[in-house]
Amino acid sequence: MHGLTGGSYESYVRAILSPSCLPTSEGGLGYRAIVVNFRGCAGVPVTSPQLYSAGHTDDLRQAVFYISALFPDAPLLGLGFSLDQPAFLHVLNSSYVGTHVYSKGMGQNLVNMLRKNLDAFSQYPGHDVTAAALAATALNRPTIDMFDDTFTKIGGGSSPPWPFASASEYYEYAASHKVLGEVRIPFLAINAADDPVVQDVPMDAKGNEFVIMTLTSHGGHLGWFEPDAGWGQRK
Repeated sequence: MHGLTGGSYESYVRAILSPSCLPTSEGGLGYRAIVVNFRGCAGVPVTSPQLYSAGHTDDLRQAVFYISALFPDAPLLGLGFSLDQPAFLHVLNSSYVGTHVYSKGMGQNLVNMLRKNLDAFSQYPGHDVTAAALAATALNRPTIDMFDDTFTKIGGGSSPPWPFASASEYYEYAASHKVLGEVRIPFLAINAADDPVVQDVPMDAKGNEFVIMTLTSHGGHLGWFEPDAGWGQRK
């Protein structure tokens, strides 16, 4: 799963999938891969008055059910970047995410994505989510919490539990460190100490032996990739 407003086209997604999907005869892992794009991202149309968030997992669950039915004998491995990690882990009935304010640039990316899909919301005049979408698209370089307090608390998922009274209430619901101890599938989380977004990492993993929390000294936010002539991409 891609990051906040990205998609299957992102270089970090392709850098992972390139060696993973390469045939074993050519030195790869020989895996089959599926990238789940969020609603409104990477050209996926918005067909209902709802977008996505860290706490809404119905779309991902549906994708997992479909993949499991299509390949019933295949073991499933999951990988999520940035915002998608908590969404992915909520499917496992557990996840972890900080509730920090993202940069204004990331907030503006959300506004831009919403503007591209505004026509879909216009089909539902008078809907609370439509009103929230109109208000959010009028924001100018908002921080992520400003965007969430305008739109995500209302249009970030289905009811129940949406809508929320505030972004803080949504964060309390979506924050996943509270249930990190409930993971029962082997899970590895990789974070960087200089990540400007995720600054509090629960390194104790709540004492869960199924979870390994890794912290590198550098890497920023998704900044571990470097050129590799062997793959012709970034690894």
